[in-house]
Amino acid sequence: MLQYVATHGRITRRETADVCQLPHLQAKALLSRLTAGGKIVLYRALRGAYLELPSIDMDGSRSDIDDSMA
Repeated sequence: MLQYVATHGRITRRETADVCQLPHLQAKALLSRLTAGGKIVLYRALRGAYLELPSIDMDGSRSDIDDSMA
């Protein structure tokens, strides 16, 4: 799933369910675990939400922008 995000740039819950062949609730739980673990970042949009890999500065730290968008 993380490879899919790295290749495509972002993923939604529906895409996660399709790619991983999971029921929607299991896809939601998977995304919640990955978000809690810092593996992906949730962005809320006007019509739904999507998840991306966290952006990392050259020194390995996350930027303030990342925290304000999450």
